[in-house]
Amino acid sequence: MQQEVQWGTREMSEEKQERLRQYLASRSEITAGDQIVLNHLRSEARKRQRFWLGIPLLGIGVFGAAALARLRSKTK
Repeated sequence: MQQEVQWGTREMSEEKQERLRQYLASRSEITAGDQIVLNHLRSEARKRQRFWLGIPLLGIGVFGAAALARLRSKTK
């Protein structure tokens, strides 16, 4: 029916047009709200990952730098 109305082979009543407009408006609002929620949840997950992955990786990096410094001092 959408394609027939789009191509002009079928007419749509004013009531159906208004109902369709309202449906599309509400659907776009719901979609926008879903995107806001998903963006917020994604940012919270990234914060958690930064903490739980960042601190151990920092420790590994400090340990590795200290080990390299010791190796260099032993070779000199």
